Amino acid sequence: MLRSKAIPQCFLLARGLSSRHTPGDLPVPSHPDAKKKTVDSILGVQDEKEKRFVEVRHESAAEAASISGVPMEHLAGRTVRIYRPARGTSQAAFGRSTDVWKIEFDSRERWENPLMGWASNGDPQSNTSMMLTFASREDAIHFAEKNNWQWEVEKEQLREIRPKSYSWNYAWNNRKRVSTK
Repeated sequence: MLRSKAIPQCFLLARGLSSRHTPGDLPVPSHPDAKKKTVDSILGVQDEKEKRFVEVRHESAAEAASISGVPMEHLAGRTVRIYRPARGTSQAAFGRSTDVWKIEFDSRERWENPLMGWASNGDPQSNTSMMLTFASREDAIHFAEKNNWQWEVEKEQLREIRPKSYSWNYAWNNRKRVSTK
């Protein structure tokens, strides 16, 4: 609601009010604040005796592969590569870009698309590596074993990043000085 003293005449007429009403006389809707509810009040309070714990059991590799929805002929004899991706080239890549491990399937047959010349393949697992990221190498190995995949781990390529100063861009030494003649 407008509460200023200068209320436009068209606003007042649209509301059926005359101009002699003051801003304090205008109706102000008052709704009470929404009451906060706890999760227990929504789900219903349970006693400690009524609470049931979910039993977590270790699935066998055959069970995990059978319920994944991928046909077995696409998974049989496949080898996955477990690796840590390289650091990005941008300066912003110092953060979390290399804190993960990835799984990538070996590449199957590819062919050149005759219409556009693009490389094509019929492998439904080829894009899986975009989504499979793990916090540690052991997690990735466990996931591969659980899905009954053969796996190989690539050695990490660690690079020493030496701290540099902005003043090195203008250093007067033989390494940075370039002759223009």
